Amino acid sequence: MKSTYIAAAALGLTAASSAPVQTVSLHADETVIVQFDNGTAVLEQTAPARPISKFEIYALWRAETEAVPPGAKIVPPDFISEGEGPPSPPHPSDDRLRITMRQVPGIRPGSPENTALFISNGYASIFRYRALMSAHGRSAPTDVCDVAPHMMGREDWPYALEQLDLSDLRLQAPNGAMTCQ
Repeated sequence: MKSTYIAAAALGLTAASSAPVQTVSLHADETVIVQFDNGTAVLEQTAPARPISKFEIYALWRAETEAVPPGAKIVPPDFISEGEGPPSPPHPSDDRLRITMRQVPGIRPGSPENTALFISNGYASIFRYRALMSAHGRSAPTDVCDVAPHMMGREDWPYALEQLDLSDLRLQAPNGAMTCQ
């Protein structure tokens, strides 16, 4: 009985660490929860991702079927309107970021796996960050877009990534401008 209690306590400590971070690393099918304390990002929890939601499936379908102009390097943020897609889209509002990295199959049979990043922004501020993607022993920076206040953001890549490192995590007062960098 005593060893069960100690093991459970140790498991609890690994699931929620609450430590200030410069970089948040994510792997496939993993979720991290980040809070800001006086402007400093604090990693609250790392856990396996929940099963993919109907909203996430719809957002991925929209991304896969979206017409992208030839030669486009960055696709600007796309918003899903209330009433479009599945009922009850998420409305983050709890002063936290929930960031989930997923490996998902390509939309067409035989197409390669893709990587998707979902960021649920529960803050009344714009969330900005930078990202470094890693696969097959190589790393490179990747373009990302701001996540609007109280919205769900999505990034996707047409190949499987092993790891995403998010850095320069910050909140910025809404100014009407969303940027991709």
